[in-house]
Amino acid sequence: SKTTIYEGESILLSAKVYSHFEPTHLDSYLPYEMKGALDKHSIGNPGRIVVEQEKYKGQQLFSFEYDKNIVFPAGTGSFKIRPFTMNLHQRYKRFLMNSSHAIIEIIPLPSNPPKDFIGGVGNFRIERTLEGVDLKQGDVFKMIITISGAGNLQNTLEPTPTLPKGYIIYGDPVVTENFTYGSQGAEGKIKYEYNIQVSKSGNLTLPASTMSYFDLALEKYVTLSTDDDEIKVKHDANYNVTDIDNTNNGILTELSEIPKLRHSNEESILSSFYGTSIYWISLGTPLF
Repeated sequence: SKTTIYEGESILLSAKVYSHFEPTHLDSYLPYEMKGALDKHSIGNPGRIVVEQEKYKGQQLFSFEYDKNIVFPAGTGSFKIRPFTMNLHQRYKRFLMNSSHAIIEIIPLPSNPPKDFIGGVGNFRIERTLEGVDLKQGDVFKMIITISGAGNLQNTLEPTPTLPKGYIIYGDPVVTENFTYGSQGAEGKIKYEYNIQVSKSGNLTLPASTMSYFDLALEKYVTLSTDDDEIKVKHDANYNVTDIDNTNNGILTELSEIPKLRHSNEESILSSFYGTSIYWISLGTPLF
């Protein structure tokens, strides 16, 4: 579909045949090959071949496409697609077909991408919803961030929510993928569901979630943002506010959940018994 693409962009590849006669069937197909292909997905119905009449180089010919794939090449530079071969039949006559090769030039993305760049190349959108926000201090609610669109969606990175002090993310998000492969690449959406505890009370603002991608139509990085959300949290006198460092974007690790260890009463009693005269007399009598 193209001879020059950006790094991360998909390309539509297919074997196309032009013939002076109307073909009846084919066999012995040896597919084209592309070294360095990161991801390759068949699209359409590979078992169905549609023969059409088409004007090509001033001649009215029969044509059809075969072995159609959407491909996500890896790296940058020039990539050669090796020819395909097949036997094309006109009833009982057989003709060996050898295709030409093709060259694809893959150019790098512009330097200095935004900090919230998720690696997306194509056309994307971001949405955010909150669930369970009738809260009191210490409660946990769900924040759902959905990335949708078309392009290299399957290779995008998880967006990084930046939360102010008072919001704590518990664990990794639950990820739900729902996309298919078509002529524009991977088309659909990926949903990230986070569990967040709020340790403050009052009328709080949850800042917008942002993400950046490379827009192929504009040929530049585009930054998208959700709206801010307002949350009302009732004060709970029984809730013990823990001062948690938010240097990791409010993500709570397992170590921060482990309380400091204290000596038990049994350990105190045993340690007070050791070293007394009764202990040494009891130990020395059997030895003597």
